[in-house]
Amino acid sequence: MDDFSHKPLCFLRCLPESTCAKGTDHDEFRQEFCRRTVGVLVVLAVLVTTSSVAWTQSVDMTVVGTIAPTGCKPALTDGGATDYGVILPGSLKRDSINPLEKRQLELTITCNGPVKVALRAINGRPSPAGSTTEGMSGDHAKYVVGLGGDGSRKVGGYNMNLRDVTLDSQPAEYLLQRSGSTTWEAGSPALTRNEPFLLGFGLPGALEPAAFTTLTGKLNVQVYINKASELGLTKPLKLDGLIILELLFL
Repeated sequence: MDDFSHKPLCFLRCLPESTCAKGTDHDEFRQEFCRRTVGVLVVLAVLVTTSSVAWTQSVDMTVVGTIAPTGCKPALTDGGATDYGVILPGSLKRDSINPLEKRQLELTITCNGPVKVALRAINGRPSPAGSTTEGMSGDHAKYVVGLGGDGSRKVGGYNMNLRDVTLDSQPAEYLLQRSGSTTWEAGSPALTRNEPFLLGFGLPGALEPAAFTTLTGKLNVQVYINKASELGLTKPLKLDGLIILELLFL
């Protein structure tokens, strides 16, 4: 029997051929085992290499956004101010109402999509109007709101109306919704009245508000000063009127 006590057995490890006993019963077994072992190692190497390719960098992609309701932006020329400057007492009539020069501002309402909108005029300086509307006519003689006062002295009042309204360049008709009602009726250009109301805008022949993206109109302001005899002009009096035009989405 050959002595293998001093040579390693190749079926335990695939060692260089020089370390194996040749010409023995184990030689053929060694070669076959070594081929199989190397084959396994090659397969493992391929698997490891393939797996390493999958270890790559990545980047995230997100989808974001906001669903927002349609919005509108109102704008008035001259910053919405009607300034009469200094009014000299000598220019006022003693025993009759003193209408001042009519003023006009351009109103524009621009929306980011078609929407139905109504206007509500809110008196920001609640105060009684002085005397009567004698000497005034038409829309300017109706629904006057106060200009403030000093004690019992009432400065006067003013009236506002909105004319030549267009919806996306199309002529519009005036609609009125009274307080507590849900129906619309034919209205007028008046923005100040003696009762709460909404002013809407529709297309000709329709008694319901129309959607628009751009509204334009001419905002007319008529101011009157009380009788000079009721003002007691011993010190300056300020004209203090404020109307807030509120937009309501329908």
